[in-house]
Amino acid sequence: MNKQIDIKSFIIGILVTICIALIMGAGQVFPSSNKGRFQLDVSNNHAYVIDSTNGKVWEKYTSDSGGDTSPDFARNKLQDDSTD
Repeated sequence: MNKQIDIKSFIIGILVTICIALIMGAGQVFPSSNKGRFQLDVSNNHAYVIDSTNGKVWEKYTSDSGGDTSPDFARNKLQDDSTD
């Protein structure tokens, strides 16, 4: 039972294995995720949205007597990255 392995087949097998490993690894390169990026803090009359990547804060003040509210509080926060 002496089996001979063809050197060309062996090299092709090694190269295919390396290619599969590289393709599988390339799909797992730091997925773009914003999980945990935005923090929300709420009190009696205030709501804050905090972007933990750049420290930007949006404030919403809700009271009959008025108060300061960020004009872009309700806007999509991810679109603001291009304007920083």
